[in-house]
Amino acid sequence: MNEELLTKINDALEKIQHPAINASLPQLGIIQNVRIEEGKIHLTLKLPFPNIPDSMRNLFVKNIQDALTPFGMNIKINLALMNQEEQQRFLQIENANWKGTPQGI
Repeated sequence: MNEELLTKINDALEKIQHPAINASLPQLGIIQNVRIEEGKIHLTLKLPFPNIPDSMRNLFVKNIQDALTPFGMNIKINLALMNQEEQQRFLQIENANWKGTPQGI
């Protein structure tokens, strides 16, 4: 049951698009380590750079919460920074799929 539920959770997260890049947050490596423990959904929100605007980080958190609320479980989001290898992968995807910064962010 947990594997099936985890697949559904990952599918829901895969639908969260980055507002400025034509890619999902999991594709960009921003959402990682998704797991279910003690009846809670745990995941890591990995930011590529420490100076990401609060509005962008808050949007990521809101979109994650909105996507996962229908599962009826508590959500634990751990914040972290990407390592250099993860940053390079993020930048490659960003460069190939940039669509522009939306208004208000």
